[in-house]
Amino acid sequence: MRFFSLIAMVFLAACGGSKELVVPNSDPNVTAPLVHADYETFDVTKYEDTPVAAPEKLVHDVPESLMQNRADAGVEVEVAGYRVQVLATLDPTEAQAMEARLTNWWSRRSDMLSPDSALPAEMKVYRQYRQPYYRIRIGDLARREEAEELLSMVSRAFDGAFVVPDRVTIRR
Repeated sequence: MRFFSLIAMVFLAACGGSKELVVPNSDPNVTAPLVHADYETFDVTKYEDTPVAAPEKLVHDVPESLMQNRADAGVEVEVAGYRVQVLATLDPTEAQAMEARLTNWWSRRSDMLSPDSALPAEMKVYRQYRQPYYRIRIGDLARREEAEELLSMVSRAFDGAFVVPDRVTIRR
């Protein structure tokens, strides 16, 4: 072991000696690289930069719905939404009569919607059978606020109407 430590000390002592630093390429005949910016004579002021005139309005072949990132415009989608239930009955004849009455009622009321109303002018009436009841519902509404607005209209003509959550089909 002493032998290896002795060899290591001799090696370190030999490597640690001082020696002069040699600068490579100290030849006086070699010149520094040429910098072109010192000799360039190009005058930028002779060439004024005028902006290119842009057309007033761009005309695209792309439909406007795609330009507004609305590729799904007009697509029907089934989402979790709301309807207004008007009747739940065991009698299929009563359910069919209420469906016809509600359809006629809405066709007369849809023309009277205010311009700021969120309700669509066309409203479907549904007759659903889930044992043992026939349920008569109206609307395909995505938001609860729209369903509440429809409920306020329907409840004036039909007693016992209320908002129910349902899977609805909406057009984007």
